[in-house]
Amino acid sequence: MTKVTFLAMVHPPYDERIWFHQRLALTETGYHVSVISAMPVNVVEEDVYAFEGGSYSTIGKIKKAVELLHQLHPDIIICDTPLAIFAAKYYQQKVQCRIVYDVTEWYPSKKNLVGLSGLKRIIKTATLKIANKLAAQFTNGFIFGEQLKAVPFLKKQPHKPSVFTSYYADLQYIKNQPSRTISNNCNLFYAGSLTVEKGFFATVESVILAAEKCPNTHFTLKIITKQPEELTRTLPSNVTISMMTFMPFEEFCNEITRSDLFLDLRTNDSENTQCLPIKLFYYLACGRPSIFTNLKAIQIDAPDCATCCQLVNPANTEEVAQAIAAYVNNHELYTEHALLARQLAEKKYNWGNIKVEFVKFITQLAMQ
Repeated sequence: MTKVTFLAMVHPPYDERIWFHQRLALTETGYHVSVISAMPVNVVEEDVYAFEGGSYSTIGKIKKAVELLHQLHPDIIICDTPLAIFAAKYYQQKVQCRIVYDVTEWYPSKKNLVGLSGLKRIIKTATLKIANKLAAQFTNGFIFGEQLKAVPFLKKQPHKPSVFTSYYADLQYIKNQPSRTISNNCNLFYAGSLTVEKGFFATVESVILAAEKCPNTHFTLKIITKQPEELTRTLPSNVTISMMTFMPFEEFCNEITRSDLFLDLRTNDSENTQCLPIKLFYYLACGRPSIFTNLKAIQIDAPDCATCCQLVNPANTEEVAQAIAAYVNNHELYTEHALLARQLAEKKYNWGNIKVEFVKFITQLAMQ
């Protein structure tokens, strides 16, 4: 039996893409699959090996990962970062295996450079770029989640096998609920950190403006975030905001189906615009309209989402408020977009449509 190990340095073992999509697809096909993660979890299932990466140095994390790889003896290692690839390469020097890079992050990303300026920022940027290029050379193939992030790798190494498997939701986890009239009560949803960059403050301001435009509608904004905080902002009488902490994946999928309208107003900066939001496809699967920042990545990877979503300038909260009010005041528009969203998910943007190509790609690598 072919053994596959996911080696994740920046993703938890129960990350939705790894655990609920890729791992499950391979397990169902007959592979023996394990997951190594440098992010610890409270509950550890069979074939999950999680350790506290924060307590190790960079070299220490590599050594720990190599130690676990020798314990598991995988034939294929799917890596989430250059650091994971370096560990896999070290293991490969002694044990024959194939290394796959699942490219879902930018390196360097702005989050890798937080708190750095001047020469330190320049040095770390250069170091991460070199590490990423070197790691790419060590791989036997690539998995790409989106078009823009694939470009640098396909330019440099077009000969290597690759597959595109985006962040589509598996519809078995998200049940379609009939849309309802939202003119009296509208349940809005935001998931993410409470920061300007993720669009939290633009979301709150937009909801307040929408409430002023629709005084007879009660708006409930549900927020799911890592560290809920008490909101000090004064709210109109027809706005309620509730916060919940992050929850397990399947609970999250159930929770979002209770919402009427989704908001994601992350800033449209040079990095964000090139990143395809995973949540977009989960919101489509709910059969509900969304209001998203008009990102370049959405235009390239999912342009037809514009038929059932409002793509906006997040800095223009008046525009966002008008988009919310348009759904509240026009039931036909709301119902039409809700129906189109679920249809897109069922016909195109769902994991069931692409998992066969993913498994085929891994199988072909295993046979080489």
